[in-house]
Amino acid sequence: MEKNTLFFLGLIILVTIVIGLAWGWPKIRQQEPKTIKIGVIGPLSGEVAFYGAELRNGAQLAAAQLNEEQNRYYYELVSFDDGADSSIARQRAEEMVENREILAVIGPAFSVPTLSAGEVFQKGKLPAISPSATSPKVTFLGDFIFRVCPSDSYNGKSLGEFVVQDLGFNKIAILWDETNAAYSGELADTLTQRAEQLGAVVIKRLSYQSGQTDFLSLLQDVKEAEPEVIVLTGYASEAAFIVQQARNMGWDIPFVGGDGIHINELIEKGGEAVEGVKMTTFFSSDNPDLRVQDFVSSFLKTYGMDPGWAAAHSYDAMRLIGEAIEKNGPSREGIQKALAETRNFQGITGLISFDENGDVIKDVIKVEVRDGVFKVLF
Repeated sequence: MEKNTLFFLGLIILVTIVIGLAWGWPKIRQQEPKTIKIGVIGPLSGEVAFYGAELRNGAQLAAAQLNEEQNRYYYELVSFDDGADSSIARQRAEEMVENREILAVIGPAFSVPTLSAGEVFQKGKLPAISPSATSPKVTFLGDFIFRVCPSDSYNGKSLGEFVVQDLGFNKIAILWDETNAAYSGELADTLTQRAEQLGAVVIKRLSYQSGQTDFLSLLQDVKEAEPEVIVLTGYASEAAFIVQQARNMGWDIPFVGGDGIHINELIEKGGEAVEGVKMTTFFSSDNPDLRVQDFVSSFLKTYGMDPGWAAAHSYDAMRLIGEAIEKNGPSREGIQKALAETRNFQGITGLISFDENGDVIKDVIKVEVRDGVFKVLF
């Protein structure tokens, strides 16, 4: 073949490649995933920072998995620390509403910050899913506010039935966190109502403050009333101190709690003293379901610890947002509409459906601390 012929043939091939790249480059560019920003708000500092870390980690794991499973969207979490403070939560909510790149929010974690931030989210039409705010007042915030944990009116009823019907206690003492009354007080109220309906008596009900560490005088007051069981409707940190100090008094009274104490912090702070403490909750890492075990394995590999209910609920919240975006596209209004229509979503924490108020109803799980870990009772 002559040199000129080879030259022109090579030139044609080169031009063909260049033209192909020129036409193909826009297509390659179009295939790059669209970045979707999701806000995550919870206490990342302060006494209850453990809950905030679990919330963030659960959401982050779900986002990472969504990014691996599809290439239309890239989910990026933007974290906000509210310190479990309602005024800070409101400020952070205003920042998120103003940032139009944030299309949905996971959090806040607790009821009081959720009630404050929720008003801002509702007014700004920014859909938010709380993993763990249980106050019945959350129900009335509006149609852009959802939660994947049942309200205290449901929790307290289930806890009362567990204490009276399942465990057989009739003389009950309740210790509750006055600082976090929107959760702890509401749970104590509905527990009392259901227990009394079942024929039991709440013979003592005393409050304490969040962050309190000395409970000896309070426990002595309760002991004099001679209850059969103490029910703790607060959070894990104080619960660990309460149980430890009761055991140091030589008092082996049974302790039962709500979902607020079902977190690894109870065991980390309480040690051997919290063995046998029972509680109602909505997730347990020893559930043999394959979906749950896959989640637990991934969480353990990523963060070096078993996930608690806060992480599991936050994981489900992120998954719900991902499904909503796949269904209706990446907009605040589209996400809200898809969430409101959610029925029987298979989450790690069970089947999830939202009612007209954005509330969810689930079956409770009963667990106890056994050999230094949480184990399902029945």
